[in-house]
Amino acid sequence: MAITLRLAAIQIGQHAKYLAYAVQQDAITVPLEEIPRGFILDKYFTPLTGRFTEYRVVVIPGLIKNRYAVTRGLARILDVPVADVARYLNAPGCLPFPVTEEQKKKITHASWAGVTVAPVFLRYGHRPLAVHVVGHLGRIDNPAELAQLQASTHKPYLAGDLVGKAGIERYYEARLKGPAPRSLAVAYTDAAGKLLPGQRITVVDVPDRERQDVVLTLDASIQRLVEEVIDAYRIKGAIVVQEVATGDILAMASRPAYHPNHVAEYLEASDGAFTNRALTLYFPGSLFKIVVAAAALEEGFVSEDDRFFCAGHADSLVRCWLADGHGCITFGRAFAESCNPVFAQVALRVGADRLIAYARRLGLENQAITGFPYPGDERQNLDLIKEPYNLVNAAIGHWPVLNTPVQMCTLVATIARDGIYRQPRLVKSLTEEGTVVGEVLPAPPRRVLSPHTAKRLRDLMTLVTTEGQGRDAHILGWGTAGKTGTAETANGKRLAWFAGYAPLRHPRLAITVLVEDGVSGSRSAAPVFRELAERILVLQ
Repeated sequence: MAITLRLAAIQIGQHAKYLAYAVQQDAITVPLEEIPRGFILDKYFTPLTGRFTEYRVVVIPGLIKNRYAVTRGLARILDVPVADVARYLNAPGCLPFPVTEEQKKKITHASWAGVTVAPVFLRYGHRPLAVHVVGHLGRIDNPAELAQLQASTHKPYLAGDLVGKAGIERYYEARLKGPAPRSLAVAYTDAAGKLLPGQRITVVDVPDRERQDVVLTLDASIQRLVEEVIDAYRIKGAIVVQEVATGDILAMASRPAYHPNHVAEYLEASDGAFTNRALTLYFPGSLFKIVVAAAALEEGFVSEDDRFFCAGHADSLVRCWLADGHGCITFGRAFAESCNPVFAQVALRVGADRLIAYARRLGLENQAITGFPYPGDERQNLDLIKEPYNLVNAAIGHWPVLNTPVQMCTLVATIARDGIYRQPRLVKSLTEEGTVVGEVLPAPPRRVLSPHTAKRLRDLMTLVTTEGQGRDAHILGWGTAGKTGTAETANGKRLAWFAGYAPLRHPRLAITVLVEDGVSGSRSAAPVFRELAERILVLQ
């Protein structure tokens, strides 16, 4: 019903506004765009909004000669009740029923005056991609919001207009909003309101330079694969894919999700369908051991062959996940097996101040995404690691350490890039009728680890997928590297993580998988990483 209500609002409430677009004064127009806005596009200009079309029946009742026959004829062809057709024959507009090719042929063959079939631009398709990135629309529902929009965008708004409420739709409202539909059905009439001789209802494109398109860094084909995989595994959580070379986000999916055409249906739900879990803070679990290892290796507090002792559940610092313990174990093997007591000991060597400094250097207190100005979560505070007993907890990725899946993806991408940090980017440019009118430049890269330390970390992460807890993330032929993570939440449930990159030589993709209510990173997240990485590599 969303399109029905919106088209009705345009057709009845704003119909006179569009008469100026007719070639002559005596013309009747029907808008053929659901919501006049610029497109949101992927990096290859594949539409994520706006360019979805469906054939609809366009009616201009004043031109219909036999309303009784037309009403029943349309109802029969469209296979809908007569009353449902009749209610839309009181004013020029579009019937809200999709029209098949066969139905289109029958309606065209009938040659009813005042009736035609035309493509209507829909804002969202039936299976929209990246809904938490794209966002959704909602009506202006209070005077303060109306005044704020008018002042900040310098564009005309009316109470009840649809505006961006989340995501790109919200952040780029001033750029996206258009003054009029990009397409009209036009009937040219004489002074008496009758169709001019030899004329019929025609479709006219309307030039519009007052709206812009937003080009994202997302790759629609990869985004589609990610959403297929996250749904196939019935994951509650998030998946993020970044391009290693640039830091650009190629895909971002969060589940549960919602449909932007039916927002009201999700408002009362308690599953957090509107929450973008890719940007939500979680305990990173053993993924944070990458930071501990980076600080310890870079500062010379440990080497891969240094030996430690793990007593398992009996360990005095922190319990290991392996009840009987790993016994005598090297640091390199402790990384691969994700041994908690070893990393607690190493964190004590590094100290809270150095660990905090390295976490910040690696971007783990920076929630910014270039081109996507979402508000960060103020709960993220690495300084809390200095408080008593928190250093050991931080070493294994529990309180007070909190990170988003995007931050974890950026972390492994930094390691894959030889220690160079790039802030993730989600928007590339703004275009107007295909011409770039504004670029969203990536933030300057910066070196945060020496190439030598980055190489040692890559070797450790490779050990995880070849001999350690992440063997289910290995891809034969390509190779992968990464880290598993498992963290317990306050309600006793587990967060399962895997963050890694592929292929092993000349890495192209960094991928993070978060599974809420999982079993462990090795069992719940690593296999998802493997399937997704392999499918993307084949696709590329």
